[in-house]
Amino acid sequence: MAGTESSSGSLSDNTFRSRLADALHITGYHFVNATRIPSVDRCNNNISLINGYRLSDKTAVVAKVSNNTFQLEREYYIIKQLYQTADGPQYLVRPVEYTHLSSSGLAVAIYADAYNDQQFSNRTIDDIGTFLRLAIRCTDIMEFIHRHSTVHGQINMDAFRWDGATGVRLWNFAVNGSSGNASFEKYLTSEGWRKYQKNQAIMQNSLIYISPEQTGRTTYMADHRSDIYSLGVVFFVLLTGQLPFEGGPLQIVNSILSRKMPAVHDIQLNVPEIISHIIEKMVCKTPDDRYMSMHGVKCDLEECLQRLTTGDTGVIPSFPLAQHDIASVFMIPRTVYGRQPIISRMIYIIELFVSQYKPVKIRSSRHGSSLETYSNSDPDTEQKSSSTPNSPPGHDTSDISSTSSRLVSVNGGKQAATVVGIYGPGGIG
Repeated sequence: MAGTESSSGSLSDNTFRSRLADALHITGYHFVNATRIPSVDRCNNNISLINGYRLSDKTAVVAKVSNNTFQLEREYYIIKQLYQTADGPQYLVRPVEYTHLSSSGLAVAIYADAYNDQQFSNRTIDDIGTFLRLAIRCTDIMEFIHRHSTVHGQINMDAFRWDGATGVRLWNFAVNGSSGNASFEKYLTSEGWRKYQKNQAIMQNSLIYISPEQTGRTTYMADHRSDIYSLGVVFFVLLTGQLPFEGGPLQIVNSILSRKMPAVHDIQLNVPEIISHIIEKMVCKTPDDRYMSMHGVKCDLEECLQRLTTGDTGVIPSFPLAQHDIASVFMIPRTVYGRQPIISRMIYIIELFVSQYKPVKIRSSRHGSSLETYSNSDPDTEQKSSSTPNSPPGHDTSDISSTSSRLVSVNGGKQAATVVGIYGPGGIG
């Protein structure tokens, strides 16, 4: 990217390459084949990947080099913390060393078991069995980090390393991945839009993988279900070889928020419909409609693989989804459960007063407006019912101090509204 800023901002290509020359000479390592790749992070810097090996034992390593020291250091220690857990080495690249080159201002994070293979980003998988094994491995990795209260936040095609021999390993994180609040809203502000709209790698190749809640345009907060959405987009790209939405950044954001993703089996006819349904559930716009955990996704993918390998026709029969989906993180649902008696009681009170009162009519005349109120009940009954309504059997009215209702008719009855107030010890409703 063009432009020269401070050490936390973007650097010109010439400046970055001159600093990168110093990074190639790190004591104890030998590096070759430097490649620069776009990276979405807090300051929108680019990261260079450098293949090499450690001189002491010839261990193959990959170095991440960037001028954004905060991004690289935080990512390194998140991976290191997870790697030190019991199962960490199975799912993550091995963090070897983090260093800061004071002479050039560059940060270098060195990893083993992370061969720099860019083929995964451009890969389309035609064999369903290969895809299912890869997908199960990816969900297993994501289930591991979610189990340790970590959310990735920026899952895309570059999030995994796959060399075909050691399998798939996770090797990057969003700068605030551990908090689970990773959001792209900064890119969608007026200032961020002017700054990043010309960077196609960020606005398309990375923007396409974010969930609706990560845009900051919904009422939901980004959490572990955002990773499920993003991984569903990765699966879509792997199977179809194309992005789910086309157009410029503005069209992509609008599509993420409002357009349904095309069905995979409509694009690739060889993809079983049940796999397409799994991906469709992963990329639902509302987080509550998605899988609640990576474990649920993995179980359905494993069921697909089992039915594929045991069958003779190569066809995967349909089965109910999310039968083993258990929420991995405790969350308070937005749906109200167990309140049917209260809801039915409120409905009864509303219907009671709606049936007792007629609209308040406003009559216009040359001398002004006159207000007339009509009621079906006599004054004594109305006075009594307005404070203590008859309740259905089994309903206790001791916590209702007063109720009121009014029907308002405006402009000859063209528009009507019902206003009901319920006053009690618990407040006003």
